[in-house]
Amino acid sequence: VKMLRQASSAYINAPEQWWCAQRNYLLGLKGMLMTFPTVDFYFLADTDTAVFRESLDVMMHVLQTSVLRAADDLYMGHGYDLSSSNVGRIIMSGGGVLVRGHTLRRLASSGVLLGCIEESLSGLWCYHHLDWTVAECLARINVTASGHPAFQQNTCNEHYRAEVVACHPAKHRRVQQAMIEAHAANFAANKDKLDATWAFPCRSYNWRYDP
Repeated sequence: VKMLRQASSAYINAPEQWWCAQRNYLLGLKGMLMTFPTVDFYFLADTDTAVFRESLDVMMHVLQTSVLRAADDLYMGHGYDLSSSNVGRIIMSGGGVLVRGHTLRRLASSGVLLGCIEESLSGLWCYHHLDWTVAECLARINVTASGHPAFQQNTCNEHYRAEVVACHPAKHRRVQQAMIEAHAANFAANKDKLDATWAFPCRSYNWRYDP
């Protein structure tokens, strides 16, 4: 418990509404799966995430057609290592989380997702952050996090680059819109850089470790 409190840091005293969002996140994923049951990918993000659709669309297309095999799972984004807190490697939701469609469908059809929802609402995960619970739930079907620099949790300084898919924090809609416009203005001249090498999950990602 002490290690989890340290990992939660400032959020341990967050408002009740914030913790409600954490506990109900997996329930929301279940609803999303029911609403969109056949898509190739699911993209998860926070309200203060700037998402650059041109680059995201290219990444999903390249992954689907040139990188991933039919049975490959994918759970990718800006990674963080919480192994010292017994959580494991996670993808931080602010930078955006890309999950393959059949990965989440397998999570649901196996019955594992329902068990994870129970853990989040009234079990051992009731004080876990939402991006922890996504990682912990996927680990139950042996899917682990893959880091990728196209997803940026802690800065939007490179929002204009075609290689960036999403960034955080961008607190206001007008700020997000300005970033999206700057990215779009730079995209056409640099989209040729978005090939299979760029889209491939990092083999030697520089994981940030929890102290």
